[in-house]
Amino acid sequence: GLNTTITDSTISGNTSALSGGGVFASNTDFFSEVTVTGSTISNNHTTGSGAKGGGIHAATTVLYVTSSDEDGNYTLGDGAFGGGIYADGQYPNDEDYAGNINITNSTIANNETRGERGYGGGIFVDGGEVEVRNSTITGNNALGALCNPARFKIGAAIYSDNDITVTDSIITGNTAPVAGGPEIQEGSGSGDVRGDGQVVFQGSNIIGADTAIANAAKAAAADVFDGDVRDNGGDVVTIALKANASNPALDASNATGTDARGEARQFDQVNVPDEGGPSDLGAVELRETVEANSLVVTTTADVVDGTDGQTSLREAVAYADSKAGADTITFAAGGQGLIRLTGGQIEITDAL
Repeated sequence: GLNTTITDSTISGNTSALSGGGVFASNTDFFSEVTVTGSTISNNHTTGSGAKGGGIHAATTVLYVTSSDEDGNYTLGDGAFGGGIYADGQYPNDEDYAGNINITNSTIANNETRGERGYGGGIFVDGGEVEVRNSTITGNNALGALCNPARFKIGAAIYSDNDITVTDSIITGNTAPVAGGPEIQEGSGSGDVRGDGQVVFQGSNIIGADTAIANAAKAAAADVFDGDVRDNGGDVVTIALKANASNPALDASNATGTDARGEARQFDQVNVPDEGGPSDLGAVELRETVEANSLVVTTTADVVDGTDGQTSLREAVAYADSKAGADTITFAAGGQGLIRLTGGQIEITDAL
């Protein structure tokens, strides 16, 4: 077949009235593959009705996205599915293979479908399977899915009519217009899990803040990530993990090899219990030692820094707020001085 390979590249700021705002690859006569490695596909969009895939439209192909960033892409038209990625098509002699998407060590963030009947804010797959491994999917929005609220409460992050397999990944902070809509949606039909496929979670995963899914932790994006997409080293932008011992993404995976930046996995956090292994979930490994959470204030500085080895009053209060019941905050022996709240007022939400 005729294959497409994109390596160490940036495709950004493009517009198409047809499908594939950044990349369009189609091969209806022969089986083919599209491989994106170490690349950024960002801020592209489509405008036409049915113009799918704001970032990438891969038709009758298998799409591999590895150590890459797909962010800020969107679709505008009616029925324009897949704000970030759209894949479809059945190869006549291998219908279970064409249309598959494999996402590894990658970030899919802040993509949107804005037109009516816009499913799949991050990813839409029609006819193929989705496999997500060691990746981060957040901030994607199925904003335009408003025609039939009973159906279109779905697919904020991923919409597929076939199997979805998620391994050691973070999928949280994605939104759809109907409250309570799942971050991941399969097919058409009824219920939260739709169609003939199934969602399979392997290893450890974080899936949304409110979604009750077996074999997956629940956490809000604010509790997992340190900010948004930015340069955290490496060839592509990523989303860093919050340096906090309470972050459920830390030391939760047995992944080996390297992360999206090429940094080694398995940086064992000595102050974090190994819930699933010495590696972190998502596309990026936090390679700084986080301090243990503490109710003992050891510095007068008004800082929030999970790697400086000290506990500020602000950090101690935040830790107390995260724990059920009343807590007592103390100050280290011999410590003295004025604490100036240079970061603003401290919010206390639990008994002290």
